[in-house]
Amino acid sequence: MSIIQLDEEPFEYNNTSNIRFKDFEKAVNGEKYDLVIIDGPRGFKRGPNGDQLLDYSRTNIWQMIPSNLEDDFIIIIDDYERAGEKNTMDHAKEMLEENNIKLFTYTSKGLKTQHAIFTEKYKFISWI
Repeated sequence: MSIIQLDEEPFEYNNTSNIRFKDFEKAVNGEKYDLVIIDGPRGFKRGPNGDQLLDYSRTNIWQMIPSNLEDDFIIIIDDYERAGEKNTMDHAKEMLEENNIKLFTYTSKGLKTQHAIFTEKYKFISWI
């Protein structure tokens, strides 16, 4: 196992300014994953009047679909109570469905909210 630290970079999507990890595709380097846990980069940008939430947060997952996912997988995103993370996961679901991948979802609410999308093999996680 290794830990890779990536810098952030700004990018534009859907006429909005957002943040993602720089050189992310190089970091995943063609690997296949069956579990992806998303908790970065930050879902806000700092401004003169305080922090502003992003419209699309943690979008590097889009770069993994479908080429870096195993046939069966789980994707979990933290901070799903925020609109930016919801927008990101909505688009991820669209991308997966365009690739004819049947999906299931589960949302866990507590002090923070996590959301998972997964294939049928991992349906059992919705019972947690």
